[in-house]
Amino acid sequence: METYGWISILPPLLAIILAIKTKQVYPSLFLGIWLGWTAMHRWNPLTGLRYALEAVIDIFKDSGNTKVIIFSMMVGALIILMQHSGGVQGFIHWVSKKGLVKNRKNAGLMLWVIGVLIFIESNLINLVIGAIGRPIFDKFKAPREKLAYLAHSTSAPVCVMIPFNGWGAVLTGLLVAQQVDDAFFTVLKAVTTNFYAIFTILLVLFIIVTRR
Repeated sequence: METYGWISILPPLLAIILAIKTKQVYPSLFLGIWLGWTAMHRWNPLTGLRYALEAVIDIFKDSGNTKVIIFSMMVGALIILMQHSGGVQGFIHWVSKKGLVKNRKNAGLMLWVIGVLIFIESNLINLVIGAIGRPIFDKFKAPREKLAYLAHSTSAPVCVMIPFNGWGAVLTGLLVAQQVDDAFFTVLKAVTTNFYAIFTILLVLFIIVTRR
């Protein structure tokens, strides 16, 4: 099997740098994919482009991948609709009027609660917290890096703790494939021993409360 050594880090590195510089995620990812295929085919850019396009198209051959992509696009479209229709600003105005958000600590606590309550899907948590939290954090001049950390640490960790969502279905399916008896109840019992998720959620709360 052919190995590529340090060259293998170039595609993700290119994608990350371009995403940071251009703020355009999808073109950056595609260029990273293109570079990877180009490197695998003796640095022929046209051959790399061909295989990169085929790889992207092949993703949609799997119904599960297609459903996830369509769901994410629909949620993203809904969030954008809320932003442009004034829904997000209306919510921010409402919480400000009620005195629920007076400082960075209140803002962080509100977003933490939202992240915990929206346990349906991890991407949904990221999108909602990002849309609501960005203007609030900007208002209090809080770093967006902290907002990103808050969103990330209340998405997957929260979802994996709740077996009644897509994450629970995936974990149950994996256990069923391994012929584990009572797979769902095994997932349910494992919630209390999921120390990483528990620690991550509590650590975010600690950082918010102590204003770290």
